Order: sequence, then structure tokens, then C-alpha cells
Amino acid sequence: MFLTARLDEFEAEGAGSQTMILRQVTAMRAILAEVEAIPHRYVEDCYYSCELAVDPDDPQRKPGSGYCNDNAVPAGDCTCGRDDLVARIRTAFAAIWSDHPDYRPEWAPG
Repeated sequence: MFLTARLDEFEAEGAGSQTMILRQVTAMRAILAEVEAIPHRYVEDCYYSCELAVDPDDPQRKPGSGYCNDNAVPAGDCTCGRDDLVARIRTAFAAIWSDHPDYRPEWAPG
């Protein structure tokens, strides 16, 4: 509720102070780092593991070493939702700069 109220205030004001903007950039970088650090789901029964999961016993920690044994799953695709989550957050953050000349319409949320 606190965050929603502050976002409402920020939206009503139209902009924040320079220090607030820098804190927002820092927060967005931290959120991206946290989300990107989420591992693909690994389950010892590899039938249920994400296709891109890392087997903790793999000395090289290679993505896909904890692969899914389900032949119906396309090889090399994330099957646990982690990549979709990262993409949704990146899309939401990128929309902040939707008026930038380098922004691509396919990045629009929704």
C-alpha cells in the first residue's frame, strides 16, 4: 500500500527530484539483478526440471545440464517460467522510455 501510494503521488506530480530519480534507477537495477539471478527450476527427477536448469553436481555448472527428460519439450527452451518473468519485468521497465527513438514497438507491454 505504501509503494502504491508513493507511485500514485509520483504520477500525479509528473516527476521527482534528481535524487529520487537516481534512487529509482538504483532500485530498478537491483530488481533486474535479482530477477536475472533466479535459477531455472532444477528438480532431482529431471523429468520435471526446466530444459535450461543447471545440475548442481555438474562441475562446469553448464545451463541445460539438469535437462528435462520430457521429449515433448523443445530442447533449449525455458519451461519453468523464469525467462518469461525476466522478459515481463524488462518490458515493464523499458516502457518507461517508450518515447525514446531507440525504443521498439514490439517491446510494448501487453
